[in-house]
Amino acid sequence: MTRILVADDHRLFREGLKRLLDGESDLSIGGEADSGAQALSLLANGGWNLMLLDLRLPDMEGMDVLEQMRERNDTTPVLILSMYPAEQYAARTARLGALGYMSKNCSSGELIQAIRKVAQGDAWLEARSARNMLMELARGAPTHAHQRLSPREFSVFMNLARGRSIASIAAEMQINAKTVSTYRARVLDKLTLENNAAIVRYALDHDLL
Repeated sequence: MTRILVADDHRLFREGLKRLLDGESDLSIGGEADSGAQALSLLANGGWNLMLLDLRLPDMEGMDVLEQMRERNDTTPVLILSMYPAEQYAARTARLGALGYMSKNCSSGELIQAIRKVAQGDAWLEARSARNMLMELARGAPTHAHQRLSPREFSVFMNLARGRSIASIAAEMQINAKTVSTYRARVLDKLTLENNAAIVRYALDHDLL
């Protein structure tokens, strides 16, 4: 039996997943988390064959969850299930240890197939997203500036884009406000932006929000 942990803050979505998987004899949702902190706490108990992880949680980014898992040497297979486009996030989450990336617009059959593959330790990316990414590579499309941000810089960038304060970002990331300000300065420099309003515009223009 594949024991699944679902980390998503939308209760109706989690209930829909449970109804979907109830008909699969080899798959079972054994735990639910509506925040990153709760997901990490449940992961620490062990016994999971797979985590379905949303990228946007109320207390932290899904990528912060992946980073903390890596720091803990937690090897639980992770399948990202998000509304955000794979073209923008799949490579970054893969570098942080996620084995798969699926859009929430996928079919139920695709999702079940992806769950089984990732639980076995195989990588998974839905065909449409993989094709789009390959086409970009074939065209020699330039790398977007935000893809050159470090994981911590990207996390600060996304939190600023969502209007969060330096203090709240520092509390979430468990670092001091001065360090967050340093990351902010690096983000502005790397993206050649002037202020937080420009960060918001950049995130919207690149379909990151």
